[in-house]
Amino acid sequence: MTRVRGAHGALVLLLAALGLDACSECTGTVSCSTPPTISYTGQVIDRPTGVPVPGVVVSFIRDSGVSLSPDNIATTSDGDGFFRLHATAAEGGQVYGSLHVVPPAPDSPYAVPGITLATTNVRGGGGWLGRLMTVPYYFILGFVYDRKTHERLPDVTVIMRRTAGGRADDDTVKFRTDFGGVFTWDAPLLVADTIVATFEIRAAGYPRSYFVERRIPVQFRDDSLTYVFLPVGSGLSYVGTTGRRGSGEQLPGTTITFHRTGGIMVTPSDFTESPDKYGTFAMPLQPKADGTVFGILQIVPPSPYPTESHNLTLSTSDDDVVNWLGVLGYGAQVYAKLTLRDANTGAALPSGTSVRLVPVSGVSLDWTKPTPEINDRAVAGGGLLVYQAPAKDSGDVVYDMIVRLPAPLIPDTIHALTLPARYSDSATVTQVIQVRRRTP
Repeated sequence: MTRVRGAHGALVLLLAALGLDACSECTGTVSCSTPPTISYTGQVIDRPTGVPVPGVVVSFIRDSGVSLSPDNIATTSDGDGFFRLHATAAEGGQVYGSLHVVPPAPDSPYAVPGITLATTNVRGGGGWLGRLMTVPYYFILGFVYDRKTHERLPDVTVIMRRTAGGRADDDTVKFRTDFGGVFTWDAPLLVADTIVATFEIRAAGYPRSYFVERRIPVQFRDDSLTYVFLPVGSGLSYVGTTGRRGSGEQLPGTTITFHRTGGIMVTPSDFTESPDKYGTFAMPLQPKADGTVFGILQIVPPSPYPTESHNLTLSTSDDDVVNWLGVLGYGAQVYAKLTLRDANTGAALPSGTSVRLVPVSGVSLDWTKPTPEINDRAVAGGGLLVYQAPAKDSGDVVYDMIVRLPAPLIPDTIHALTLPARYSDSATVTQVIQVRRRTP
């Protein structure tokens, strides 16, 4: 037993000497751990045949994220179409940029924006970029369905009309859905960019054609496609968000009521709903005709908060993409955007500077669980300090603002800083605060 413990101790010492630990991915492998690197492999193929393509230049152009050495990576696919992008990173993390593919003539180069690569610390580790095409393409799998029942609709005519962006061989394409309400489109591209297209849907038994807009991205790998969902029928798709202003809390017992006052007829004309735990609520309205409905939406929070009313104008749409009514809160709040500057130089205070706002008079704050730290904030870029706090009513709140500057500077207190509390989701006060930088 003594020898076993001794051997285990020797192994621990060896691992420690190698900079490894028993839970590391490199445990048991000498010289496995490496500095942070970007390492990705892939393959380039001809899409129609699936044959690998050698001699394709593949490069990654960095836009942001961790720094690389070199900052831009380039390589060439080998005889089997495989390639590897490799670079040393300044630190662990992610790097963002675009992938550029230059195939042999007569195919044209293309670029893929919005690429994210992650670093690895394991020798031989890395990621897989997939099988890239020498010529990118468009491919959509479309579904047509009834907006109310969500049932798929067969034998529906769909006309796609390009309005902007990239370009395929035809600007207008006509489809007909199969028995499952499905259609497909597979087309080579002429201009490698996202297509913006309007889809016209003509279905038997419906009073008119319906029009929705969709975006069709370029496909550059052999395992990707775009799903396009097309509703048939007009409707009202609206949701909103509520909550306690200043804190974002969701108070139990809050309800949402709606009463139609004019415009098209809807079902129901009145309703009462409860928001979910995130404060989100839907407008369960079914229109009797195309057009606009007018109504009053009321946020009814628990006592002692007053009911707040909003006049709404809601219009029907052919698309079922949800429209957001915004944040419709309740209760008064202090909402300030303050810019903190050096009183001597006028320079913005550094990001991360700690600030505490201490209420000393005026309207009381209304935190559910108040603590001394609840009014602490940190300065953001450009010296900006955003402060929100719930208040018991509208009026002025008077603060002492304590700015905690880095050592050896002493904190600076700005006395009698007056900020208004309002029953508003958007009203803010903006002000420049001069901060003195003093030593003991």
